[in-house]
Amino acid sequence: MTKDSKGRPLSAIVGERLREFREAKGLRQADIAAAAAQGGLAWSRSSIAALEAGSRNLSIEELLVLPYVISSVGGWDEPLIPPKVRIAMNGGYVIQGEVIPRLAEALIHGVRSAPDSGAQQRAEIEELGRETRLIDHGLEDARMRARYCAIRIIFGRAYPQVNYDGIMKSRNFDGDLTSKITARLALNADHSVKFTLARFLPYALWGRPSHEERDRRTDARGEYESKRSLQAARGHATREMIAELNEEIGKRSSLIKSVLDQLEPIWNDEDALTEWLFENDPRNVWPGKIS
Repeated sequence: MTKDSKGRPLSAIVGERLREFREAKGLRQADIAAAAAQGGLAWSRSSIAALEAGSRNLSIEELLVLPYVISSVGGWDEPLIPPKVRIAMNGGYVIQGEVIPRLAEALIHGVRSAPDSGAQQRAEIEELGRETRLIDHGLEDARMRARYCAIRIIFGRAYPQVNYDGIMKSRNFDGDLTSKITARLALNADHSVKFTLARFLPYALWGRPSHEERDRRTDARGEYESKRSLQAARGHATREMIAELNEEIGKRSSLIKSVLDQLEPIWNDEDALTEWLFENDPRNVWPGKIS
């Protein structure tokens, strides 16, 4: 296993490449600091040293100015971010350097999500999402896929009328409210599995996400004289919903337990989770390990 097979932070990669550039050109750290100052960056020699050591994070603004800094002290034909370098992201994901231009283009030109945006663009966006999320296939990625697969199995058997995949793509949920519900679900399972269930189960019971159901119940109680009374009504509605969700979990406990019990003994085993996905995903979305 190479040192960056799981990816490294972008700042560490850029810092290492900056040092390689500086040494190839016979420059001092003070020379880089002076060039950075001309570009509006308040970098000292110690800032350059920390960056090259991988102990200093780069802001977006600093990263954008860095090509100017390089060009002002001789330029370099080599890329600061090689196309095949693996960059560690939040949540255990890893992307390759070659994906960055497409991400930047989406930031500059925008990403439409309306139905009339065109099938070609949607396909490109979905492919970019797969590149960003699935280049690394470590334990956290296997867990992510397994929990979604487990909930998909449960919904397929208990709530076939619910468009599970459509809900997953919509991203229409309130994270704070879902976390609050998750903490009070009467279910012995990994937190991430409970969170996923808390996100999707409201659609089975009420046909809408939890925050819309909470607001519907709150509005049905009439007008509120103050912000405090509105918050109290929302809290009451949330408690009602949690009680109903737990009642539903109780009714479906045998099914939920039968599926989740399969994951518990293999939750820390990437290969076993991948094999389970291969055998159990009802859509065969994850046919074995990505290579």
